[in-house]
Amino acid sequence: MKFKILDLYSRMKALQKITNRPEFDPLMVGFKRAHRIVEKEKWKSEEINPSLFQHATEVELHKAVNEANLKVLYDIERVNHAEALNGLVGLRAPIDAFFNSVMVNTEEQGLRKNRLSLLYAIDRLFMSFADFSQIAVQGA
Repeated sequence: MKFKILDLYSRMKALQKITNRPEFDPLMVGFKRAHRIVEKEKWKSEEINPSLFQHATEVELHKAVNEANLKVLYDIERVNHAEALNGLVGLRAPIDAFFNSVMVNTEEQGLRKNRLSLLYAIDRLFMSFADFSQIAVQGA
């Protein structure tokens, strides 16, 4: 990924501002949990099959990630980094609900793969803005 200096500066300023919001640290905890699982599994599949969802939180997270993906990538392209970050912040509740309701590493392989792919989608979306895995927050 290639960044221009002004683009990088704009991302940095937007990140600096958003870190003061109370929902930022909990969002990073959820993101980092997803990121660690994806990294540990060396997961790279983007194929998500909504017909395999067993819990409402899977449906909600999938919907939220798809909507955020459109918004975040559009805002990044328009160099509206503060709004792109707002799109990511909007994922906090669905990510938390997902982790509170389902077990990713279930024994049923199709379901497990589908959930890993959902986490991979989250990871890719966050990483399209910055490497959030490098941000230190409490609880992560």
